[in-house]
Amino acid sequence: MVFVLEDVPEAQHLCRKAAAYLADVLEARGTCGYNQRVRWDCDSLAQALLAAHRFDLPIRNARSIC
Repeated sequence: MVFVLEDVPEAQHLCRKAAAYLADVLEARGTCGYNQRVRWDCDSLAQALLAAHRFDLPIRNARSIC
């Protein structure tokens, strides 16, 4: 969502909210997966890191898993 709507000014608050959620997940778990049933994967982790970086959200706990 963050990248699909990145050029839509009206959706920036939603993009930042989604990125903040992903940053919180990364901070708590150290990684991301597609959903709760799927373990971590490199694609989901990369997308979460890119989204957090776009809004300058700090990620202190992300693990190197790929």
